[in-house]
Amino acid sequence: MTFTDYLRRLKWRFWVWVGLYILLIFGITGTSVFNGNAITALTKFNVQGFLHAAGWYAAATILEVTMSVGTVIYQYHLQRLLDNDIRSDIAANFTRMTYPQYHQRADAVYTSWLTNDINTLNSHGLTFVGYIIQASCQVTVSVAVLVTYHVSLLITTAISAFFLLTVPLIYRQKLSAASAKLSERNERLTDQITDVLEGFNTLFMANRRHLLVQRIWQASDDAGKAEFDYQRFDMFTQFVINVVNLTAQLALLVQAGLLAYHHAIPVGAVITIASLSGTAFSGLTLLSFGLTTVKSVKPIFAKFAQAVVPAPPKKQAVQPLQGTIRLADVTFHYPGNNVPTISHLNLTIGAHQKIAIVGPSGKGKSTMLKLLSAILPDYQGQMTWDGQDYATLDPDTLRNQLTYIDQAPYIFNDTIRFNITLGQTVSDDDLKHAVAASQLADFVAAQPQGLDTVLAHDGTTISGGQKQRIALARGLLRQSKIILSDEGTAALDPENAVAVERLLVTLPDTTLIMVTHNLRDEIRPALDQVVTL
Repeated sequence: MTFTDYLRRLKWRFWVWVGLYILLIFGITGTSVFNGNAITALTKFNVQGFLHAAGWYAAATILEVTMSVGTVIYQYHLQRLLDNDIRSDIAANFTRMTYPQYHQRADAVYTSWLTNDINTLNSHGLTFVGYIIQASCQVTVSVAVLVTYHVSLLITTAISAFFLLTVPLIYRQKLSAASAKLSERNERLTDQITDVLEGFNTLFMANRRHLLVQRIWQASDDAGKAEFDYQRFDMFTQFVINVVNLTAQLALLVQAGLLAYHHAIPVGAVITIASLSGTAFSGLTLLSFGLTTVKSVKPIFAKFAQAVVPAPPKKQAVQPLQGTIRLADVTFHYPGNNVPTISHLNLTIGAHQKIAIVGPSGKGKSTMLKLLSAILPDYQGQMTWDGQDYATLDPDTLRNQLTYIDQAPYIFNDTIRFNITLGQTVSDDDLKHAVAASQLADFVAAQPQGLDTVLAHDGTTISGGQKQRIALARGLLRQSKIILSDEGTAALDPENAVAVERLLVTLPDTTLIMVTHNLRDEIRPALDQVVTL
């Protein structure tokens, strides 16, 4: 998608905006024409003609002022629609990405796309499209009126227009490169600020908080330099164009004065021509600079386009597990790591079995759960679901069959209800059951708005144990027949951890694969097998 494609999506709304600009230009041109007519009437001592021109001048002024406000207000309406479309398309692309594809970039980079880049598109894109529309109407109407006074004025206007439109072409490539660099530096700024703020606790405990200042200053300075380079090219281009603009206006004014001296045009027409020449050449300046600036946002759309992921091919829908999940000689490397995290793993998991995966850190326990969840597709060996190769299965329908309880669950800046349901429509009874089974009832009851209490971003105001209970409630609410628990009770106190794990191992008709560093004696007898990695 290009900027033009998004403007086409606005359809008739865009043309309403064009119509408002046309009315604005008629108002601006009208004030110039009727002002000149009033002066011409005065030089002839024609009071009735003067009053008539003054009345039309007042009407044109009202139209100009009204449309000036109307076009700006309507532009903000279009900007909202355009921003929604672009952000929605970017977000839709995220949903097509695989787990590894999404995590090729930091979250802060995507945040910069959705904030800094959108702001740039608004200020350097849509705003200047408005300038281009205004300038095009301005030049067309002004030149048409100028020609009615004397055809020779067209020659001077055409020569000036040629220079005004060609001069900025010299700087267009540099301006586009500066815009791309500015976008990249803004991404880096967002990334660095996010990184250092999320590392506050580490820096605090190490008494290295001064790094907050150093790193943010450096990232800010880099972004500031990119902004300076962009504005420098921007201002220099404007300066050159303005010099040509003023020279052209002066030439047309002198020409109009000579025509009036030789009685080729009325004296009042000199004022009108001076005003219209300013309008026409300002419009050409605006048109030239607008075209250059709008083209400078092209690298942003090119960047978005490079990240576009095509819709995945249709694969076989996954049905509930009836037999076994098998891993045969499975090996997995994370990108850039030559040492395999999992090496030649063989494992058979029967439907409704309860299994614990134990072993020291770094042996691939969490990685194995991700493989089973089909979020890490690039493995060697073979994985099957009821005899069907994982590679042939639709990963979305596979994940519909299971619940993944993470060791570090994410908490959204939303209500407790949303954090449990994730927007899924559920009955009150099912929700109450999930809250009670996950030991959340007391926590919810203590909140000022109960389930409708809004939690902070990433749950910074609640404990790790409360986060894990919320994650457990999410899983229980889905009523999946396969539960993957990655240290799902690690943040709970021993008594509650045993209660939750006992619940998990006694769920009927449910397959449980539980990764743990602390396999409790109370739970071990209920397990069908313990796998050590």
